[in-house]
Amino acid sequence: MGGKDRHVMSYLQDFLFTPERVRQPVKALSGGESNRLLLAKLFTQPANVLVLDEPTNDLDMETLELLEELLLDFDGTLLLVSHDRTFMDNVVTSMLAFEGDGVVREYVGGYTDWIRQGGKLPPAPWEGAARQRTEPTLRNA
Repeated sequence: MGGKDRHVMSYLQDFLFTPERVRQPVKALSGGESNRLLLAKLFTQPANVLVLDEPTNDLDMETLELLEELLLDFDGTLLLVSHDRTFMDNVVTSMLAFEGDGVVREYVGGYTDWIRQGGKLPPAPWEGAARQRTEPTLRNA
């Protein structure tokens, strides 16, 4: 890891595994432990770019905090798609916002910074459809 040799036991302890749990078969691990094992495997490979799609889905709090720490220490580019606004505030240093009508803008900071800088979410497609159904229509008689 990071150009240094490490014993697997000590490495997995960084991912919140006790020595007893390290010796368990993978099928005996909980969902949170399985997710931490996947993260441990991911970070054994050298990389300068990570692409993560909704990485916080199905993570327990311990694993979420661990992922935040790992990404803050990651020395590379992170391309992240997430609905988790707090996670984005904690991890990202800039955002690309898809603002509708094919417009993409870069903002410094996380989600809260984007809002402060005037960013707005476009209306969801189904919101416009619902509005059209409820608005009365005029017909020529």
